[in-house]
Amino acid sequence: MSNLDLKKFNRILSIYMQLQAKNWITAQQFADRYDVSVRTIYRDIKSLEAAGVPIFNQVGKGYALVDGYKMPPTLFTKHEALSFAAAERLMQKYVDGPMSHHFSSALHKMKAVLKSTEKSLFLYLRINC
Repeated sequence: MSNLDLKKFNRILSIYMQLQAKNWITAQQFADRYDVSVRTIYRDIKSLEAAGVPIFNQVGKGYALVDGYKMPPTLFTKHEALSFAAAERLMQKYVDGPMSHHFSSALHKMKAVLKSTEKSLFLYLRINC
């Protein structure tokens, strides 16, 4: 895969993730974020739709995923996974009990999707940090 193709793929994947995280986002907001033209964003949205992602567009509001359509995140980089270990330590030290408990609960769900090598590294960091 060429660098240009990889950059496009990463941008489209990131657009998809942002659509999952926000209710509405405009093509201009996407274009500004990725330093591309609005027309490029239109093509990226069409690529997502062609892949079966149900995207709703409302003039003046932007784009959103159709209600109820979500895919859970299933892949974290090693550094992303390690950042969760650091965040857990900070939560335990600086945040009240209930909020820390909620974070730990979410973290357990996140760990369920890690590869076994990342799980081992994550456990090592939790113990030794």
